[in-house]
Amino acid sequence: MVSSSIKISDEPVLQSEPIKSEDTKQIDNFSKEDLKKTQKEKGPESISAVISKLKQLIRGQWVVHLENGQKWQQQDSAKIKLTVGDKVRLKKGSMGAVYLFKEGSHRNIRVKRLK
Repeated sequence: MVSSSIKISDEPVLQSEPIKSEDTKQIDNFSKEDLKKTQKEKGPESISAVISKLKQLIRGQWVVHLENGQKWQQQDSAKIKLTVGDKVRLKKGSMGAVYLFKEGSHRNIRVKRLK
């Protein structure tokens, strides 16, 4: 018959320190902005507007002024024909990108807001 012997250690069990309420808040808030927000907090996914003024930069990029007072500048090198009075739609993309779509066209450009 084989007998097994179990050794019980006399070493104390390590106790973790209790977490303070301030530390708990910091831990809870870590990267919280990455969580999906409710539709009310996020705002609209897209807006429509009419172009009031246009300027084309040396490298062919557009600076677009909208009737609502916003000013947007093209960030990519895509080609799109725009004229004053065109209806456009600005739509949020992933990673904070915003795209400008011309109504009646399947083309779009990536833009950033200046004003």
